[in-house]
Amino acid sequence: MAEQEQLEQTEHQEGQTENTEKQTQNNKEKDQKKQKPIVQAREAPSEDALIFDFEVCQNCQEHAWCTHHDEEKYVKLYIECQQLIESSIPNSYCTFNQGIVPNTGSFEIRHKGILIYSKKNTQLFPQPPLLVERLKKFLDDLENKRDVTKWSTKKEVKYQPPKQKKERETFQTYMKKREEEERRQKEQKEQARIQAEQEEQKKREEEQRRQEQLQKEEEERKKKEQMEEETRKLELEKEENERLAEEKKRMEQQEQEQQDKQQENQQVTNNQEQNQQVE
Repeated sequence: MAEQEQLEQTEHQEGQTENTEKQTQNNKEKDQKKQKPIVQAREAPSEDALIFDFEVCQNCQEHAWCTHHDEEKYVKLYIECQQLIESSIPNSYCTFNQGIVPNTGSFEIRHKGILIYSKKNTQLFPQPPLLVERLKKFLDDLENKRDVTKWSTKKEVKYQPPKQKKERETFQTYMKKREEEERRQKEQKEQARIQAEQEEQKKREEEQRRQEQLQKEEEERKKKEQMEEETRKLELEKEENERLAEEKKRMEQQEQEQQDKQQENQQVTNNQEQNQQVE
């Protein structure tokens, strides 16, 4: 009995070990499938380039126990900002965590060490179109030797779509809409009635054309049969006339033959009588 319990306990431990190994393998496969976003290496900027240094939070999985950062979101936002800045500001160049270890949750932008935008100060991610305008204004202040320290704490206005006011319709508006709807429905019914009548008229015309075609075909058939009947009668009449002509000719021939035979007999009789007289 003790051996059986020990055997069952051993099998249970082996099953738990197999489940743990499978779970570990599945977690590894998931980690492999989830690729870490990477910023591609680029060529060094030119000497006279306007360099904007980005400090962007990285390795978010290391501080996932206390934050809910999505590293992919940070990297994608940097790439979007970099593309828009370099396409909008001539001779500009954006760096990504160059020579620094980024702070947790940071998305800071500097130019020559001067802070231009800080996510920590604004508690907002930058909006790329507004960020470009911010950088242009910063460069204008820097060129004209105005105060540029204000940009480190200046907050962007969070974009909010304009609210659409829902107007409450009046009784007159309601009645007008109702009249328009009734008129539209009446027009639709009238159009449907006219269309049905047109289709019915079309069917009647098609039926009439079909009947006329059948009548025409019947008349042609009768005419053809009549012509065939007349032709047949003429052929029969011709055949009858030919038969009668042949019969008449045959009878005349028979009568001529009989006359010739009678003449021969008469001649023979005359000759015999003459011979008898001579004797």
